[in-house]
Amino acid sequence: MERGQGGAIEIAGERMKGRQTHTVPLSIQARTIIEAQPRVSEFVFGHKLTHFERVRPEIDRRMGNVAPWVMHDLRRTCASGMAKIGVPVTTIEKLLAHRGGSFKGVAGIYQRHSFLPEMAAAVQKWSDHVEQLVTGKVAKVVKLRRR
Repeated sequence: MERGQGGAIEIAGERMKGRQTHTVPLSIQARTIIEAQPRVSEFVFGHKLTHFERVRPEIDRRMGNVAPWVMHDLRRTCASGMAKIGVPVTTIEKLLAHRGGSFKGVAGIYQRHSFLPEMAAAVQKWSDHVEQLVTGKVAKVVKLRRR
């Protein structure tokens, strides 16, 4: 994962299936984690995360007795979870850099909106949801009075 400019991570086109640079907004929680990392290179964790299988046994050990899984399951879980909490499918597709689905054919040619504001709201909503699942803490919502 490459360091981005503050509130987003940019993935270079040569690392993407569609060969186009992909910008992914970061939630407050993600920025906090990234900012806490020592800066030793252009990469968030000091190097590319290319050898996932080397760290996988430790992750599996910490997770306990779970069904076998692959990295792509994380994308599927996130996409399904976002849909479950109300994130529109079009926004999820943009986050995952999908070229088909809602954006195939004519829509893909003419739709030029970046969806960055929608993606930023979606990743924050997802992060808040995951944080609440992990900690049990619910974000404090204050109801505003009408004038």
